[in-house]
Amino acid sequence: MRPPSNNGPVEFVRRNYYLGIINGALFHCLSQLVSPATVLAVFAMRLTGSAAMVGLLTSLISLGWMWPQFLLANVLEPLPLKKPFYLVSALGRIISFSCLAPIVLFLARTNPHLCFWLMALVFVVYASVGATGMIPFMDIVGKSIPEYKRGSFFGYRNAFGALLGLLSGAYVKRVLGEDSGLIFPDNYLHLFQVALAILVVSVGAFCLVREPVRRVQKRRIGLGLQLQRGFRILRNAADFRRLMLVRVTMTFAGMGGSFYAVYCIEQLGAPESMVGAIIVVGVCSSALANLLWARVSDHQGNRRVIVLCSAFGCLTPLIAVVTSLFSGRPVHLPWLGTLPLNVACYLATFISAGIATGADMMGIMNYLLEIAPEGRRPSYFGVSYAVITPFMLAPWAAGALARATSYQTVFVIAAVCAVVALSQAVRLREPRGSLVGRDM
Repeated sequence: MRPPSNNGPVEFVRRNYYLGIINGALFHCLSQLVSPATVLAVFAMRLTGSAAMVGLLTSLISLGWMWPQFLLANVLEPLPLKKPFYLVSALGRIISFSCLAPIVLFLARTNPHLCFWLMALVFVVYASVGATGMIPFMDIVGKSIPEYKRGSFFGYRNAFGALLGLLSGAYVKRVLGEDSGLIFPDNYLHLFQVALAILVVSVGAFCLVREPVRRVQKRRIGLGLQLQRGFRILRNAADFRRLMLVRVTMTFAGMGGSFYAVYCIEQLGAPESMVGAIIVVGVCSSALANLLWARVSDHQGNRRVIVLCSAFGCLTPLIAVVTSLFSGRPVHLPWLGTLPLNVACYLATFISAGIATGADMMGIMNYLLEIAPEGRRPSYFGVSYAVITPFMLAPWAAGALARATSYQTVFVIAAVCAVVALSQAVRLREPRGSLVGRDM
């Protein structure tokens, strides 16, 4: 079936559809190489030896992705074309990420704490300039990809990205392994250099999309009026308000994510190369799950995706707590070699986490695209980021709590928050009138 005319010509839609998938697949691959939950978390622990610093790094990166969104909504909403902001974002991300290699090269051995803080600064800048491209990205997707193809669009981005992530995980395992010939910090430096090359190709692909022109509200409102509009949206849009409640509670439910890999290595005694195996396990489960989530999104709606993924979000921290109590007797696993039983079973944590990852971009973002009026999407996305931004400090608080008590305490609290998120997700309304699957 041909896409609706308001999404542009068929060739227009197809071009953006496939370029967006290439962009997303490579971005997911890049994200595995510099994931705050795995590679960066273990690297930060090696530099500082502090769980609080690991959580702080995750929080700073998350805040970097969030804080510009609300301010940018006011700037972008009156503009008929928003792609120039994505181009600026792409250039800024490449420049900032390029600074990471010399910092690690010259400081990781001689002054690890300074290396940590400068690395954190690089990733805050990288995330902040990257955030300037998020609203243009979502607006271009909303204008050029029909709603009945967005599930498959994000699903294929995630699925192909997960397949590339398998290669990333195997590569991380090899580079961080003792037989790689690379010692700390050269092994991490090598990973960051590879990630930079992938970043260039990823953002370059989306720079080639063609943006449809739409009628927009020309008048730009002030920040004060924008805040009033944001509160009015929260007050009057019940679907949006409940979605924000789901997202906030899911943020707290995910606060243990920064420490699953660190706990596996620091407390359960797994080798550092296990980071690569963790990535492989997570992305393999994510790849298979996202094919299912894409079909569910297209045929049953994004509300169902959010509910199912929230359910797996409840399981993840519980699995981490239970499996860590198992004995440490050695067992042999293919490719992984001989591991303690508790470490081998603990990998189920990352299977569950991988299955749950579809809730954010595919479930929540698609749901928001559906309930937000086309001309006001930037405002809705801006308000959503403004609401969630203060709660991005949850991983830092979790790190401080883990340092004061234990990792298990953090995991139990995360499980409770996940149950609350699920209880709110089931109360979301399905916004589509018809859920019949269609083809492009």
